[in-house]
Amino acid sequence: MPSVNESIDWFDNFFRNELEMVASTRFTRRESVHKRLLFCCLIDAMSDAVDLPCLSPKGSHTDNKKRFLEGIRLYGKWPACSKVSRPYLESLLSKTTDSAFDKVKDYISQKPNWPNQVIVDTKHDLRFKDLDLHWPRDKNEPKKIAETRLADLRHDHLLYYFRNKLVHETREVNQEYDTRFDDMPASRPFYHKGLDWTQNPPSDYWALTHPPKFVEKLAFNILRGLVADCRRRQLDPVKRLSTEPYWSER
Repeated sequence: MPSVNESIDWFDNFFRNELEMVASTRFTRRESVHKRLLFCCLIDAMSDAVDLPCLSPKGSHTDNKKRFLEGIRLYGKWPACSKVSRPYLESLLSKTTDSAFDKVKDYISQKPNWPNQVIVDTKHDLRFKDLDLHWPRDKNEPKKIAETRLADLRHDHLLYYFRNKLVHETREVNQEYDTRFDDMPASRPFYHKGLDWTQNPPSDYWALTHPPKFVEKLAFNILRGLVADCRRRQLDPVKRLSTEPYWSER
């Protein structure tokens, strides 16, 4: 039986080789979609080794999401992951007339205006902790708007939603066909202004975009951080990887 350090070495080498292969591969079409799809799948796989005592090693879909988000939070080196998307939050608040959300609306109205640019950095988004102080509760639980929670608009959760679109539909969340990533800040997510032609008259919208280089960097950061944590705590990451067959009696 391999030692813990040998298992950690295997885990590190296996996933590093996979990440480097995806990074170096060139696709004949839709490269930005396929690269991000594969990097998200690898983040998924690595996240199985995230140590969360409250979850079983082979957990449910909800447990897998928690590990995915925790892997980003602990190891992704993405300071803005807990920020809330201001354009998406303002759009959500426009759907409710519940006066319980007036304090949240007042808080946002005191912030500087959203930049009137084609490309906007996520640094203009809002801190989750600040918004949560003003967010109304219902029986000690944060109120929802159209079944959406405030936490659902955090950047880490939005990346998970983006991951679902890639994995289950092999497509982007937004209309990225007119986005040239070479012209954009590749190291972090950003918004680009689009025009919604389904509306009459057409209206502007803000599309949150996760560039391929950002998702690549995030995946490598998670691997490095997870491996370092396993070495420090002497945890065997391989034991947490699922080895079940496609179907088994339970």
